[in-house]
Amino acid sequence: MFGVVPGIRKSMHHREEPKPREFSGLVADIFSLAKPHLNIVDAVVGMDGAGPSAGDPKELGFIMAGSDGVAVDAAAAHLLGMDPFKVPTTAIAHRRGLGQGDIKKIELAGDVPAVRSDFRWPSLWRYSLVPSSLARAGARLFWIRPVIDPVKCVNCGACVESCPVSALSPAERTPAFNYRLCINCLCCQEICPAHAVFQRKSLLAGLLR
Repeated sequence: MFGVVPGIRKSMHHREEPKPREFSGLVADIFSLAKPHLNIVDAVVGMDGAGPSAGDPKELGFIMAGSDGVAVDAAAAHLLGMDPFKVPTTAIAHRRGLGQGDIKKIELAGDVPAVRSDFRWPSLWRYSLVPSSLARAGARLFWIRPVIDPVKCVNCGACVESCPVSALSPAERTPAFNYRLCINCLCCQEICPAHAVFQRKSLLAGLLR
């Protein structure tokens, strides 16, 4: 749904809502204003792990469709082994009455595939459940930030161009981060064609992994 936001306004929203749960609320806002009549999920081949550039393709073999986008998301999460209410966008949209997120109240029709247990979710999904107030209070000790591996980096500049807050600038060996500007949206990791961007964790974040 974030794709319906025009042009540079995407960057503005990334700056205004840097925390995962806040951003999920924004996505729910957009969904409430631009609610589609039909929601289709192409899951013939999915991607698990840290996508879209650093994930791994995985054959799933199904296509989903439904008039309730929240229910479709909830069913997709369920079929991939995740409690739908642990996905912030689904939990928020359900709570606001934008759709049905309770998998027990959703009717799955057709050739329903078996629930998968081997799907790797992005490593940051657990941190999206941390309350924003707590995340801000512990930000100095609890942090995860993108770092560039100079061995893998080809210095193509894709991460510099994709950064919504201009926290990356060109440099001789690899692009350089300005962590005072970085909002940890991980657009740089998602866009990197060489899989050179990885996440470095503070000691506390590593211990709570």
